[in-house]
Amino acid sequence: MNEQTLGYMLKEKNKKPPVTRSTVMFHGDYKRELEKLLDVVDSAIENGLPEHLVVDSILGGNNNLKVRLEDTEHGVERIVNCMFRHHHTDERYGNIHIDLVTNGHGLKSELTSIGKFSIVDHATIREKILRGIVSCVKKTYYR
Repeated sequence: MNEQTLGYMLKEKNKKPPVTRSTVMFHGDYKRELEKLLDVVDSAIENGLPEHLVVDSILGGNNNLKVRLEDTEHGVERIVNCMFRHHHTDERYGNIHIDLVTNGHGLKSELTSIGKFSIVDHATIREKILRGIVSCVKKTYYR
């Protein structure tokens, strides 16, 4: 066989995506667990933010929660979009990826990745999202 062809075949062989080698499968209803998670996060945002951050509204749609916040100390309004992403392998293993996108008047959109979590770990997700929202809003003060 030609050396160039052999080298090309080896390169193509190495381009395969990595295989998930987990032995723990998620045996629950993923969509129902996602709905429960969105409800938990929605109530946590309403009740768990500091006093100077006032929640104007929370809109839910698909796998997103759009939160309109007003900071009474600094007099700014921000919109934080909580995105809950998943792929078919994440559904199989019960994982979810969470990102926050911050928008505001005169502010360029900024994406902050919270991380990858198990969909049934509500307490950790709730705390990470609350801390992430506060840090996203604080970051925008000093621009």
